[in-house]
Amino acid sequence: MDYTQILSSCSSNDIILIVLCCSGIILGSSLYFIPYFYKRLLLAIFFKQEEITFPELKKQPFLQIIHYINAGQLFLLLSISFYLINKQKLFLDYSTGLLPFIKTITFLLLATFLFFSSHKIIYILLGKIFCSKESRKSFSFSYKLYYSIPIPLLYITILFLLQEKLYSIGFFLFCITFIIWRFLIILKVFQTLKEYDISFLQFSLYLCSHEIIPFAIIFKIAFARIA
Repeated sequence: MDYTQILSSCSSNDIILIVLCCSGIILGSSLYFIPYFYKRLLLAIFFKQEEITFPELKKQPFLQIIHYINAGQLFLLLSISFYLINKQKLFLDYSTGLLPFIKTITFLLLATFLFFSSHKIIYILLGKIFCSKESRKSFSFSYKLYYSIPIPLLYITILFLLQEKLYSIGFFLFCITFIIWRFLIILKVFQTLKEYDISFLQFSLYLCSHEIIPFAIIFKIAFARIA
C-alpha cells in the first residue's frame, strides 16, 4: 500500500485531524508526569493560589520539558486555527495534499514563533528596566505556565472550525479563548509592574504597543473571511 499517495490525496481537514490526534497523544503523555497539572494551574490563576501551587510545580522534574511541549502545542494550534480562519484570504497555498499543507503550516508556525519570541524579548527588556531579578524570574516562570492555558480550548476550537456549519461558533470560541488568555497575561504584567511605581501612562504605552495594536492587526485579517 502506497501511504504517500494516500496522504497526498487527503484533504487539509483530514490532515489536521491526524495532526490533532498525534499532538493530543503527545500532550496527554507529557501531562501524565505531572498529575492534575491543569487543575493546579487554574487554582493558581483564578483562585490566587500562586504562592502555594507554583512552588509545588517548580519541584516537578519534568516541568521544563512540558514547558517546551506546551509552547510547541500552542504555536501549532494557533497556526492551524489561523490557517482555518483565513482560508482563501491570505497569499498562502491551500491546495489539496500533504506537501502544500506542510508548507503553509510551516510558514505559519515560523511566523507565530517569531511573533511571540519578539513579545518575549520585549518582556525581558521591560523586566531588566523596571523589575528586580527575583521578580523577573517569577514572571518568567508564570509566563511559561500561562502558555498552557488556551491549549485545551484550542483543540475544541479547531474541531468547530473544521465544520462549515459550526465555523462561526469556532471563530467566536477562538476569539474568546485568545482574549481571555492575553487578558490574564496583561493582568500578570500589571501585578508585577505595580510594585515598582509604574505610571498609568507607561502601562498604557505598553498595553497599546505590545498587546492591543499587534493583535488588533491579526484579528482584522482574521475577520476578513467573516466580512
